[in-house]
Amino acid sequence: MTVSQPPPIESVVTAFLQKGYVPAKGGKLRVEQALTLPLREQLVQLIASKEPANIAFVCGLLQRDDFPAPLSTSLRELLLEDGTAKRVAFECGHLELFEDYSRLRFDGYSKPALPGGLGRLAQLKDLSLIHGDLEAIPEEIGLLGELTVLYANFQRLQSVSPAIGRLGKLKALYLNNNQLTALPGSVAGLARLEKLHLDGNRFDHVPSGIWHMSSLRDLDLTGNQLTRIPDEIAQLSNLEHLRLGSNPIKAISPRIAELSRLERLSLNDESDFRLLPEELQARVKDKYVCEMDGYLEINLRAKHSPVPLGSK
Repeated sequence: MTVSQPPPIESVVTAFLQKGYVPAKGGKLRVEQALTLPLREQLVQLIASKEPANIAFVCGLLQRDDFPAPLSTSLRELLLEDGTAKRVAFECGHLELFEDYSRLRFDGYSKPALPGGLGRLAQLKDLSLIHGDLEAIPEEIGLLGELTVLYANFQRLQSVSPAIGRLGKLKALYLNNNQLTALPGSVAGLARLEKLHLDGNRFDHVPSGIWHMSSLRDLDLTGNQLTRIPDEIAQLSNLEHLRLGSNPIKAISPRIAELSRLERLSLNDESDFRLLPEELQARVKDKYVCEMDGYLEINLRAKHSPVPLGSK
């Protein structure tokens, strides 16, 4: 049985330029001109167009076994130098380009889902996806075992896979400004997490898995639908910063006073302040309304530091 050979690269590029090429909005290159250029220049122009369809086409060509190695190397470098081309290559699932990366940042991530094959990014420590249309954190996130920082904020997240609990080295997680109403209980496995930002979501209670994050130092719950802070707050013994502004809070557990390391606390206003136990009110060093967001900001003394004479 004869195995058919793929068409020559040059003819594939020609066919694309004739039928699939997307001219850049401000570009000067026309198809007639492109067809007269050498192969390398044609592909360079496709990358330079910054058009997703053109860049995806080039990324697909790079997967061919018969693609010239020197040209492949130079085009990969060009793809990774340009921020837009780099993001499109990631969105299209060409993760082989990023296998050696320890840090990736893609602002304006435009897809509702992350590409398949995340396990190829075994070296990744810092992944930043800020602003976009991402709707879910998938199960494959659990394959990024070296990840220490994850930004998935200002997206459209509605769910987070329980696999996120496998990220045992994660220290900072930013899920703010999404559409989340719950987190999986597996987040309790994020034993090294120090910073968690959930502000600007739709939580009506604090996700229970958070109470097991003994390393947590910074928790931002601003702008949700929380009505109470329960007794479990005392379990966050290392907490230093807690933000609760823009929530319809009706009750705060007196056990919040057990947070001996708490330094900063933000609330809606004085009515929220009066919900605090007297022991915590006695630790206030100063309080003021932040001009930027209007929240009542409170700076606290260490739990066991003496209150200076004459202070109120």
